[in-house]
Amino acid sequence: MPKRLNRKPILIVDDDAEFTAYLSRLLSSSGYRPTVVSTEAAARASVIGAPPVVILIDVCLGKTSGWAVARTLLAVAKVPVIMMTGGDVDADTRNDAKLLGTNGILQKPFETAELLRVLGEVE
Repeated sequence: MPKRLNRKPILIVDDDAEFTAYLSRLLSSSGYRPTVVSTEAAARASVIGAPPVVILIDVCLGKTSGWAVARTLLAVAKVPVIMMTGGDVDADTRNDAKLLGTNGILQKPFETAELLRVLGEVE
């Protein structure tokens, strides 16, 4: 396991506690230091306080749109953003993600190898 000091910070914006616990364990074992938040305000504070190397944002955050959160975070920090969704990812969705300025979108559940490949491409 990589030393704690060498871990790359990554922000997860998602309100699904079970999924974020799983994702945090996966990312921790892959050399990242995950921070999990579930609101736009907490995400903004986290990015301003200590910018991560990558931000993962769920498209559906309860009452808030993950797209809106991405727009806000992209305006305050120049950090790669990857969207995540449990819904279908078609050409229109990929285009929406690109037009917003994100670095892509992953469909949940995704394979570990796919996640790590995408993270490696945007870091």
